[in-house]
Amino acid sequence: MEQHIQELRDFKHQHGHCRVPNDDEEYKKLSTWIHQIRSAYARLQRGDEAEICLTEERIAELKSLGLRLSTVNSEARGKRRLKELIEFRRVHGHFHVPRNCTQFPRLSSWLAKLRIVYHKRQRGEDISILVDTQLSALEKIGYDFHHSHVQNSQKRNGNRIRKRGQQCGPDLDGVRWNQRVQELQKFKEKHGHFKVPANAEEYKYLYSWVRNNQHHYNMLEKGEKSSRLTSERISQLAAIGFEFNGRCRKHSGPDLDGVRWNQRVQELQKFKEEHGHFKVPADVEAYKTLYSWVTNNQSHYNRLQKGEKSPRLTSERISKLTEIGFDFNQRGG
Repeated sequence: MEQHIQELRDFKHQHGHCRVPNDDEEYKKLSTWIHQIRSAYARLQRGDEAEICLTEERIAELKSLGLRLSTVNSEARGKRRLKELIEFRRVHGHFHVPRNCTQFPRLSSWLAKLRIVYHKRQRGEDISILVDTQLSALEKIGYDFHHSHVQNSQKRNGNRIRKRGQQCGPDLDGVRWNQRVQELQKFKEKHGHFKVPANAEEYKYLYSWVRNNQHHYNMLEKGEKSSRLTSERISQLAAIGFEFNGRCRKHSGPDLDGVRWNQRVQELQKFKEEHGHFKVPADVEAYKTLYSWVTNNQSHYNRLQKGEKSPRLTSERISKLTEIGFDFNQRGG
């Protein structure tokens, strides 16, 4: 870590900035390290453990050098693309951005990437706070992640894409909806509840569909618009006993995150028994993961102290660490 920071200092002294090129062989290793640092920082911002030991002191040191750790540029690009999409809809009356759109050449690929991430979120997978914000912004303007894109200016079978307001055969969306309702009813009959597991291959699509409907229901509760969940559909689900505020099971097995967290607590207790303190060293390979976990919890504790939210450090976890004598304000060795 120290060696790379010194290399970054030297680079800034020579060039006057920290924008290390990724296509220059001389700075290839430094560029890779910066990428890893940014990735670790993003994980910490999401409340996850980072592979690199990135303490608050390190973060402050890197920021003081002028290294950009956050995704400010990505955020600015996202806002530009959103404005382009709004303008596209104003002119064309829809969101079907073709790949060869000359007015906004990067808009179609940006939307394609967000659709992929949207489905990851629907499956319960972790996504960055920035991307989640972009998805919410698209939903607020009425973008439909299931039907708001086209593959080409014409479908592969040569048929024209239907014009806005025209039907092109049966209501396939309605057919799929009723199929999912029937699948949900069968699931309830078999299991006695509506808590569809996220990681069961058999229920992969049903889980995504349920989560999607819960999300759109929450939008309606907040006074926002939903392009998918009509009053008729709400009534249809309510009639079979479905609760929109009920949550699907993210794990069909044990609480893996809780298991890992308890393992780290046990490791920390063993460290205290062996060394007489909680100052986990940063430069010892055997304690690399434990050090990262400790500093991560201290970082989230500081966020709570400032009145910010922490998705990882609950009051129960704080009590558990306090009970074994851990000091959140103490720094590692």
